[in-house]
Formats: sequence, structure tokens, C-alpha cells
Amino acid sequence: LDIENHANTYQAAVYAYRNCLDVQYLQEIKDFGAEGMFLAEDPTLQHLIIYINPDYKDYDDLTISTILVHEITHVGQYIQETVNHTQIDCFESEAEAFANQAIFLAQLKNEELRSIRSRLQENVNANPAFIILLGIEDKKTESFNACSQLRSANNLTTIQFNECVWTGTKNKLELEIKADKYYQEQCAHNSTVN
Repeated sequence: LDIENHANTYQAAVYAYRNCLDVQYLQEIKDFGAEGMFLAEDPTLQHLIIYINPDYKDYDDLTISTILVHEITHVGQYIQETVNHTQIDCFESEAEAFANQAIFLAQLKNEELRSIRSRLQENVNANPAFIILLGIEDKKTESFNACSQLRSANNLTTIQFNECVWTGTKNKLELEIKADKYYQEQCAHNSTVN
């Protein structure tokens, strides 16, 4: 799976339905311990609501963007599932959303990344997603090192190498998500609450 191309497919799907997106702050999602939430409830794709924890109202745009990248991935997955009549496993869905956050975070400047990481570390027990986000860089580094060895041995192209890194990162994220009690419960209910 080429995550970057797959992510672009989700992004393109969301872009096509951008006028149907409705981002709202909702107090009730705090009960789920969530930063954000997308409920896959509208098969007409005309009203796609992303809820954000209202505690984030005072946060900077970059932090909110990080949450939205995750939730927009779920919106894109839902659009693809609805249009193509396919189904994605809940754990894989979460892993892809976190991998897309990793791609987003990898594009930030060092000070921007430091700011987000600092907030996550200060509030690490507030949300299971924070622990996963904080560990993304280690997973990406592990995948990068493994793919570097493959690149040397097999003369991988840059595209193949990048696919290897992001696929490895996503697979490591999926293993962590499957072991997390919060996501085990979430996926048992087959919901897209994060």
C-alpha cells in the first residue's frame, strides 16, 4: 500500500466533497476522551460532520490542523467506502489516519513540531492518541533504517523507498493500535471515534 498515494486518494475524495464538510466543537465528545470524531452517518455524503473537543478552541491552528488531518482521513475513507462499496478494517483505518498525521508532521518546521510534541507530552494521559502520536517518530525511524538496508541490497527507487518507510510506519502503528485497550473497545463497536 502506497500510503502517500492512498492518502492523496482520500484527500481528493474529501476535496471533492469539501462543501459538505461541517466542522464543529462538541462538548459531548469529551466523554469519549476524544480530540476529534467523525461519525460515518450520512450515506448521501451531503453532511459530513467532524466534531472537535471544545478544549481545543484556545489552541493554535497547527494543533487543530493535526487533529483535522486524522479526522479528514476518516472522512475520506468513508467517502471511498460509500462510493466504491468497500469496507476498511477499523484498526487499519486508525493506522492510516495516524500515518497521515505522521506525513503531515514530517512536513512541519522543527519549531512547529516541537510545539506540538510539547503539548502532547504535557497532556500524555489525557488521550490514548497522544501516546501513539508521540511514538510515531520512533516507528518512522525504525522503518527508515529497515528500508535503508533494503534500499542498499535491492536498489530501491526513491518511490519504492518512501513507500517502504510509510508502509512500515503504518504497519507498526496498526500493531500498537491493536494492542491498545481504547482502540480495542472502539473497534469492537466499529465506530470512528478517536
